[in-house]
Amino acid sequence: MERLRLSWIHPDVVGKVRAALSRGLASWDDLFDDRGGGVHVGSPPAGVDVSGEVWPRLAAHVARAERVREVVARSGLEAATRRFAGSPHAIERAALLAEGPDGDVVAITGVLACAIDEFLAYGHFLSRLVELGAGVDPAGTVAAFERFVAAASQVVPSQPSWTERLRFARDGLAALYVRVGRAEDADALYRERFHEEPGDTTVAIGAARAFLEAGDVARALDWLERAHGRAEAIGREALAARLN
Repeated sequence: MERLRLSWIHPDVVGKVRAALSRGLASWDDLFDDRGGGVHVGSPPAGVDVSGEVWPRLAAHVARAERVREVVARSGLEAATRRFAGSPHAIERAALLAEGPDGDVVAITGVLACAIDEFLAYGHFLSRLVELGAGVDPAGTVAAFERFVAAASQVVPSQPSWTERLRFARDGLAALYVRVGRAEDADALYRERFHEEPGDTTVAIGAARAFLEAGDVARALDWLERAHGRAEAIGREALAARLN
C-alpha cells in the first residue's frame, strides 16, 4: 500500500503535535499507560488551536500512529502486526496497514469496525473495501459499509469537515448498492441525499452515472431528469442545457 495520508489534520498541526509529544521521549511507548492504554498528553502546544475537550483525542490520534511507525522501524512489520492488528483503535490498525503491503478485506474491515476516529481519513479504506470485497462477498461488503455509516452518523463532530465526509460516505454506500444489484436501496438513499442538498446537482448526477454504469438505463434517465430540473431551479442554465 502506498504511504497514505492517514489524518484529516493539517500536516503542520500534526508536526506541532508530534514535536510537543515527543519532546524528551526515548520511545512513543513512554506516553502510554500500560494498564489502561491511555495516553499522557499534557496541554496543547502553542499554535495548536483546539479546545481542552478535543486535545486529548487529537494528541492520542497522533501518538498512536507514531507508536505504530516506531515499532515497525525498530522491530519490523511482523512484530508490529502481532501487537496492533487486533487493536481497538482505528488509527493503529490504519497506520499498520499504511506501513505494510496492500491490506486484505479482513484488515480493512477491521479498521472500519473500530470506534469512529473523526481525525482518520477513511475514504481510502472505504474505496478498498468496495474494490476488494464487492465482487467476492457483496453481502459482507455492504454490511461492513452500512455498519460504518451507521456508526459515523452517531458522531458529534469537532471537525467542520466531518459532515461533508459523512455525506460522501453515504453517497459511496448508495453507489455500492447499485453495484451489488440493490437498486431499490440505492434509489432510496440517493433520494434522501438529493433532498438533503437542495442547492446542488451532484447527487443526482452521481446517481445517474452509477445506474448507467450498472446498465439500469431507466433509472439513469430518471436521475438525469432530476438533475436537469434541479439545475433549472437553482439558476444553472448552462448545466441544465447540457443535461437536457
